[in-house]
Amino acid sequence: MCVNAVCTGCGHKWTAVAPVGEYVFECPECHTMKGTAEGFVAAEHVMFTCTVCTCQLFGIPWRVQDTEPHIMCIQCGTEYTWGGICSP
Repeated sequence: MCVNAVCTGCGHKWTAVAPVGEYVFECPECHTMKGTAEGFVAAEHVMFTCTVCTCQLFGIPWRVQDTEPHIMCIQCGTEYTWGGICSP
């Protein structure tokens, strides 16, 4: 798949090419795993902060093999299930 990607670390934008189901990409500029598809948005009133890196921006990844919905911190990649939203 091809997606418009943006690095949450350095802000670099590029077209990422990856297998279907991938949602975190290595930034070709700063070489960190902080690339994500453009289009993620932050809530006006943040109700949750990542317990690992304190980021407040999350994506909802979709993978066919997932059995429970979850959210993913777009900065460090930590995933939280809806049922365990307070702990990874």
